[in-house]
Amino acid sequence: MRKMKMVLLKKLICFCLSLSLLVLPSLSFSKEAGSELRGKVFRSDGKTAIMGATVRAYHIESGKLYNSAPTDESGSYALTHLPYGYYDVAVETPEGLFVSTQVINVAPDSKLSLSFAISSFEEQPQEWWAGKEKPQIPALKKESSGIAKVLERKGGKAFWKSGKGIATILVGSAAVIGAIIASGGEEGSPH
Repeated sequence: MRKMKMVLLKKLICFCLSLSLLVLPSLSFSKEAGSELRGKVFRSDGKTAIMGATVRAYHIESGKLYNSAPTDESGSYALTHLPYGYYDVAVETPEGLFVSTQVINVAPDSKLSLSFAISSFEEQPQEWWAGKEKPQIPALKKESSGIAKVLERKGGKAFWKSGKGIATILVGSAAVIGAIIASGGEEGSPH
């Protein structure tokens, strides 16, 4: 019985390692792997697209600022090749800087769709912002004119569902099975 367990464990570890070797060469483990943030920018009504706005994403860990090209006539923007992590996001228009009230988490190799409705502080209920510091993004060194409210959030891929996550699981499983085989296959058994 013990011999059958060892043979089964060896086959399982060979399978996990083989699968890992097939998946790993095609993956890059760089933080610059290529996440995307796309969406649209609207006026406070959430319907009127804004042309010519720039979406700015501040990577909190590195302090690096990423900027989109100006939005097109439909209000669409795109930020590509983003490292994963947390971002402060703002929309800049000729009317000023509008900072998102939410920190955005961008997963590795994900495609996240995020649309905003911008509004000035004057358009907000007085009690909402009175007495509070206006949100800002350190790298921009500009006072905000209002907020960029997240209207819609779609997509994003969890790390453990991505190719890198699956490869990490396979390699980890192979390592655990290898450790079990190396220890003789049974915990606490006398040798």
